[in-house]
Amino acid sequence: MVERASVVAAEEEAEQSFDAADPESVNKVKKQAGRRRKLRLEFVAKIMADREGRRWVHDILRQSEVFRTSFCERDASPLSIAFREGKRYIGLLLLGDVMKAAPATYTLMVQEAEERKDSPLAPPSGV
Repeated sequence: MVERASVVAAEEEAEQSFDAADPESVNKVKKQAGRRRKLRLEFVAKIMADREGRRWVHDILRQSEVFRTSFCERDASPLSIAFREGKRYIGLLLLGDVMKAAPATYTLMVQEAEERKDSPLAPPSGV
C-alpha cells in the first residue's frame, strides 16, 4: 500500500509540469489516469468483497437515489433539481465503478439489503 501511495504522490508531483502541446506529456498523463482508474477499481472490488463494504456502498447508492428522477413536483426549483442531480451523479459514478470492478457482488449486495429489510435502491412502483 505504501508503494502505491508513493507512486500516486510522484505522479501528482509530475502533473505540475504538464504541457498539453507536448505529445509525450499527454501520453504520460493518460497512462497516469489509467493507473489511477485501475487502482480505484481494485479498491472498489476490495470494498465489494467485504459484507460491510457492500452495506456501505448500498447505503451510498440508496442515499444518492440513483434510480429515481431528480425532478420532484413538490420542489421543482432549478436549484433543488440541480442539487438532487449532483447527489445522483455521485451515486452513478460509484455504481459505474461497482459494475466495472465487481458486477457479481452487486447482486449479492442487493440480496443482502433485502435480507436486512433496508430501503430498496429502486423507488416503489407508482412514484
